[in-house]
Amino acid sequence: MTETPEMLLRLELQLDADRAATLSDIQTEKNAAAEIALEHTFATGRPTYGQSRVAVLEDKLRQIDDLELAVRTRRVAAIRADRERRADELEREAHSMDMAAGRVRAELLPLLEKLSAVAGVEFDLSITLAQRCNSWIAAAGEILADCNPYQAAPEIGVNAGAFAVPKHRALQLQARELRGKAEALRKAPIRTSGQIAGSVEEIIEQIANQPEAIHPPVATVRAFAAAHDGEAQRKAREFAASVQRPDGLFGYSAPHLSIYWDHDTIDEARSTVEVTVLSRPVPSQSGAVLGLIRAEADGSHSPGFLAGRVGPGSPVPAGKDPQ
Repeated sequence: MTETPEMLLRLELQLDADRAATLSDIQTEKNAAAEIALEHTFATGRPTYGQSRVAVLEDKLRQIDDLELAVRTRRVAAIRADRERRADELEREAHSMDMAAGRVRAELLPLLEKLSAVAGVEFDLSITLAQRCNSWIAAAGEILADCNPYQAAPEIGVNAGAFAVPKHRALQLQARELRGKAEALRKAPIRTSGQIAGSVEEIIEQIANQPEAIHPPVATVRAFAAAHDGEAQRKAREFAASVQRPDGLFGYSAPHLSIYWDHDTIDEARSTVEVTVLSRPVPSQSGAVLGLIRAEADGSHSPGFLAGRVGPGSPVPAGKDPQ
């Protein structure tokens, strides 16, 4: 079976899910081992079952990481192979159109010879490209049918004058367009950098829907969010507590990530995690946006005041003033 980018991306995401589950199992085993350590002495110096299990799981985790890297490498190759296949299909279709155009031209040549004999002028195929259509204006004192291409002017407007495109020319133009698409497909670089934004789950969904882009592994995205989310939430609580309100009730939006990436790496100098501070609604009021906490990747956190109101308990897009 031919590997496709979609198939390999699904495998990457499954490996990421296996990685998350393995990390959870490791933490569970470590907790269990810690409880055993409190209850028993380790006279023999041998590892307990929990510690042995942790070693097995950590080895499994390394295998998952190695396999995910290998699958990602295969996906890059699959993207290139898929583009080459699609480019070949376009060129075959273009060649088929060229052949069809040639057959039409071959049928026209005997007719042009007969027309040349009758008119006393040697016609070639270019005459088939000079047939007027739509609205034209004849030269003064002439009727349109007696005007050569230089003696008539196209009208301007909805039914503007133009030249008809005969079948063989239309096929040639379509073939040229297809060859251009094939060339562009072969030359297009694989997207390995850019910016992606949203909640963690929204970003993962975007990654899952872009099999021809090489984003950071989902585990890297989750790790980035986890590294900065807690501090952003803490700063958000501090900011909310500093705002004097009679109701004293506050809420917080889900973290909003803005990630810049290059290949497997998140550019932490430009990426942020944002949390919007909201007042929770009371019976007589709607919730009001109080402030925005942006957790910079370098560890700084900048609270800012936002003016405006939103619906009850509704967060606004992070980084934007509510209208």
